[in-house]
Amino acid sequence: MTRTLHRALALGLGASIAACTHTDLARNAPGIVDVTTRPVTEADRLPGDPGEQIVTLSYGALSGGGVASVGGSAHASYGVGPEISLGYGTRDTSHREDDWFALPKRGVALDFGLTALTSEGSGLGPAYAQAGYRWEGLGGVAAGWAWDVNDRTHGPQLTFDFTIFYARMTHQLDTSTSVSLGLVIKGQHGWVWSR
Repeated sequence: MTRTLHRALALGLGASIAACTHTDLARNAPGIVDVTTRPVTEADRLPGDPGEQIVTLSYGALSGGGVASVGGSAHASYGVGPEISLGYGTRDTSHREDDWFALPKRGVALDFGLTALTSEGSGLGPAYAQAGYRWEGLGGVAAGWAWDVNDRTHGPQLTFDFTIFYARMTHQLDTSTSVSLGLVIKGQHGWVWSR
């Protein structure tokens, strides 16, 4: 079982990295030029970089473990499941194709996921929707709501992420609270155009 899990994680990580692509849209703005000021140097004649906008569709999985408290009794817990995200962001410089990932410098995102395999409750774990803010292509914070239709519970959720790691707290109202740490393995496609 462990060998199979390691192979699945390696395959998922490799596929997500290979799946980080982007499309440059034909809708581009000219450079920024101040036509009210006479250029003093040759550099003043060159237009400024307008920067870029990017819409991203990310897809992948989260896997983690932590502690859950049910009725005042704490125990170890785990959760694994898919997540899809739709984001919008901006970058100050254009044409960053030389970068490994085409990620926005700052942006917002909507995440939708399902904790498909979990140690808590019965059947599938909670589905969730959350809105978040991302910066520098490195990390972010998101808050939303989780619904567990099998156990008929729901409650708030808070997630912090940094590169491929995440920390999450979910509180199912009147039933349980869980805190988990784990890995995020996601691919993405971005659509890029000038600001």
